[in-house]
Amino acid sequence: MATANFTTILFLVPLLYLVRRLFNLAWNYLAARKTGLPVLVNPVTVTSPIWLFGKPLLKRIFASWDWIHRVDNFTQQSKYTPYQKFNSKAYWIVSNREKELYVADPVVAEDVYKRCRVEFQKNSTQYEVLEIFGPNVVTTNGKVWERHRKTTIPPFNERVSETVWDEAARQAEGARKKWFQVSRKEPRGVRSTQDDTTQIAFNVLSAAGFGQDFDFDDAEAQLSGVSEADKKAGHTMSYRESLVYMLEDIVSLVMYTVARTAGWPTWAMWGKIKAMGTAREEYVLYMREKLQKEREEIRAGIVATGAKESLMSVLVRNSDSGLLDESASAKAGRGSKSGPVMTDDEILGNLFVYNLAGHDTTAGALNFAVTLLACEPKWQEWIAEEIDTIVREDQTGLKYNVVFPKLHRCLALMYETLRMYGPVPVSPRYTAASWQNVTIDGKQFAIPPHTDIKLDLAALHHDPNSWGPDPLNFRPDRWIPSPSQKDVSKQKRADSGHGSYDYQSESLIAPAPGTFLPWTGGPRVCPGKKFSQVEFTRAILGMFRDGARVCIVEKEGESTEQARARVRETADKPEVQFTLRMTAVEEIGLKWFTKEE
Repeated sequence: MATANFTTILFLVPLLYLVRRLFNLAWNYLAARKTGLPVLVNPVTVTSPIWLFGKPLLKRIFASWDWIHRVDNFTQQSKYTPYQKFNSKAYWIVSNREKELYVADPVVAEDVYKRCRVEFQKNSTQYEVLEIFGPNVVTTNGKVWERHRKTTIPPFNERVSETVWDEAARQAEGARKKWFQVSRKEPRGVRSTQDDTTQIAFNVLSAAGFGQDFDFDDAEAQLSGVSEADKKAGHTMSYRESLVYMLEDIVSLVMYTVARTAGWPTWAMWGKIKAMGTAREEYVLYMREKLQKEREEIRAGIVATGAKESLMSVLVRNSDSGLLDESASAKAGRGSKSGPVMTDDEILGNLFVYNLAGHDTTAGALNFAVTLLACEPKWQEWIAEEIDTIVREDQTGLKYNVVFPKLHRCLALMYETLRMYGPVPVSPRYTAASWQNVTIDGKQFAIPPHTDIKLDLAALHHDPNSWGPDPLNFRPDRWIPSPSQKDVSKQKRADSGHGSYDYQSESLIAPAPGTFLPWTGGPRVCPGKKFSQVEFTRAILGMFRDGARVCIVEKEGESTEQARARVRETADKPEVQFTLRMTAVEEIGLKWFTKEE
């Protein structure tokens, strides 16, 4: 009898689980169908246990099924194709767990971003994994977010931009020196472009963000040992080693944090997760030491100014001085309490987000840009025309406030790279517990509560209605209108040619609202937007000045055109690893040379 009951239970439990999942799927499907928009069904989601543990097997078994290719990170590959197929600017993907509305309508994108405070917030259950060290400007909503925003914006000022400019110049020179040396000695060419641009971004952020300078060529030394002073303070890893270890393996960092939050003891951890715990503890210790030092300097009246000012110094100073009075503090989610605007955990949370976002995004943009320029030499000549003219005419020592405003083509290169390979292909928002009305393609729709809205940035950036008939083509000059182009808002083709160059006669177009969103938009637009633009343009200037050029190293039996096509194919198959990154980079060899060679 007992055996029969046990057998019945073994049969009923999975059956009830299956019935529940099917019911949820049907419920989500019907809710989506009521809107009148196209609906696609996915049997699993990216968070399903069966997908997390069986992804490789599922991809092999269901390789010929459409749904398998849209479970995760698919929008960068599909771009605007689904919207053309459905003749709709929005469609649903539903599963037994959730319903997601994918949207590629510029009007909706603008509307959703503007209504981010209440109606379209971030889904806290999805973003809480980024509260690794504390709540921050990325993970919070409502009044708490407003408090974070007001405190984290001031650090991104012009004095910090000057530091970014100078440090990007120094790091680019170090990278360029290495690339030329390797190109002359190694027939396979430079195979470390992605690692090197990551190092540039890391070093710039360390200097401008935390007041800590690293030379481009001393990375290995910084990773290989701990200074005597740090050993005396109880450290077993260097600051750089602890931070790089975390940034290069965010998945393990999140897993460790989740395990510790759940009460999992450190002695029961092993391998990468245990090592991640050591890196995390070391990083926290270093950051608390830096916080203490900043506060001691503030109390002593030592205020960082000019090129010495950093994101950290401004953030700590503004927070500890109480930027918000009591009434403003109450409105911003701190009740009537006075004192520091942020707790130490919140400061650490925001500083880590600075590191995480700044480390990956600009590094990826530089890597894609250099690789694409190697594939299409005509655009090297195009930016070099600007760089050579500005360097030749400059009498200021290439000062930030004089030169940066002139770098239209270098900035156009950044924009075009981010248009095609933006750091985040999809920007998620959430309707929370209330219905929300949106106007999609001129028609009003009521979006149900608890709906994830996926603003499809990859599709928006490849929409022929916004970018003309060639959105798949890499063409930086689309951002520079020709003299005859009067209505630049329509973003028609702008052929600026390669004749006599005059930077005073060129300017960047202002893209139509909602069509170009690599830094997102609305009140939650990325505070580091200017930071990244200054870093990118100065790095490109440093890499390609004085006649420097780069080309693809051809494989045996490969023509120049075949080599370029191979590399473009690699660039067109990136993966999202927190942000978009090129894969199989070890197969790409680049050779640097001067124009006279």
